[in-house]
Amino acid sequence: EYFRHAQSITFKANLYRRFYLYPRLVKFLPNKTLDIGCGLGSFQSFKKNVIGIDINPFFVDYCKSLGHKSFLYKAPPYDFTDCSFDSVLIDNVIEHILDPTNIIQEIYRILTPKGLCVVGVPGKVGFDAHADHKVFYEEELLTKLMEKNGFSTVKLFFAPFKWDYFSKNLAAYCLYGVFQK
Repeated sequence: EYFRHAQSITFKANLYRRFYLYPRLVKFLPNKTLDIGCGLGSFQSFKKNVIGIDINPFFVDYCKSLGHKSFLYKAPPYDFTDCSFDSVLIDNVIEHILDPTNIIQEIYRILTPKGLCVVGVPGKVGFDAHADHKVFYEEELLTKLMEKNGFSTVKLFFAPFKWDYFSKNLAAYCLYGVFQK
């Protein structure tokens, strides 16, 4: 069901990702990147040297059909060696999980020293739009989660920009945190 929903992303949403969001995110995702919750592989199509993982076999098969290196993982541990990625993107994933500590600790393990992790979480209307969202993250809660697991906060920002009106009215509105190992 979610695979079909993801395929219904609008042309305008794809333009937003390709020309605004991904260029912003890629600044914090150097070299070899792991995309956790890669979905349809749109970030893998945007940036080279990205490996994707997802819990949904339909997404993984779709990404592979596009020639992306993608793997199915239901939960950590991931079959990657310690310090094997320079950066990790986990965008619109952790709000689906009551306690994502095991994933955050696994990210810490697979990141190189000084590696960067970019975490994206939806604003209020985006959070409320899906019944399977379990935890709403504001800046303080996101920062606390990451710092509790050994990361330091580099930057927090909103896309497109911080405005309470967007949080309540724009489903694509997200908080992003950049964290360093």
